[in-house]
Amino acid sequence: MRFGSPGREGIRPPLPGTPAVDSAVPVRVAGLHVELGGKKVLEDIHLVVLPGELVGVVGPNGGGKTTLLRSILGLVPPTRGVVEVWGLVPRRLGPRRAWIGYVPQQSWINGDLPVSVRDVVMTGRLCRATVGRRLGPQDREAVSAALAEVGMEGAEGRLFRDLSGGQKQRVLLARALCRDPRLLLLDEPDSNLDFAAQLEFYRLLARLRDEKGLSVVVVSHDLAVLSAHVDKLVCVDRTMHLHGSPDALREAVSVARRCQYDLLAAGRDPSGGAGG
Repeated sequence: MRFGSPGREGIRPPLPGTPAVDSAVPVRVAGLHVELGGKKVLEDIHLVVLPGELVGVVGPNGGGKTTLLRSILGLVPPTRGVVEVWGLVPRRLGPRRAWIGYVPQQSWINGDLPVSVRDVVMTGRLCRATVGRRLGPQDREAVSAALAEVGMEGAEGRLFRDLSGGQKQRVLLARALCRDPRLLLLDEPDSNLDFAAQLEFYRLLARLRDEKGLSVVVVSHDLAVLSAHVDKLVCVDRTMHLHGSPDALREAVSVARRCQYDLLAAGRDPSGGAGG
């Protein structure tokens, strides 16, 4: 892991009027179990995200990756186990909730609505701190600055629906950045991007991490692209199967695939049953 900028040595000072944070660890998940509708979605998940660390979460569709992010956000309560953000239970973050930037899947916004880029990014400024006050020049400056950070300066007046997939993803990233977060959570930001756009997006994400001292958690289904840009990888399919450096995880996945192929070639069922 690289520690090139002062911002990556720890979190920044607390917000004005906010007590000091109890822990410098942005995210700690220990023994997390989640059940939704009587169905086990996550079982015994353990994860630590250190300051300035870029962590990738991979796994199959329906494996619980999004639920893990939503648990960190405090939107899904644990059935059992611990989720802490800067040493606090997520629902008790209070003003510190503004320290989290969230990039949801693109499907959260209706692509047919004639909404401008400015309006999409401005929604990132809406939080408890803005309740009761009109968004003003300071908010508009934050929107313009965030768009410039992701290479979309001057695009405020364009319609979101007219943008390419890569441009839309940059706008959603600007939406998360415009509140000056310390922890960034992204849910499959590469799902609608071609290979070149994926590489460009992850390079941008790594640069922002280095420049702003962000801790980043990215959910993806694409191990090949993601592993080249993160410090640590986690493989989740209801339970945590693999957890470590990208090189170690790639080797483990390769070994697992070879073992499965050898079993199938020998006419045996990898799950333990008879092959058919």
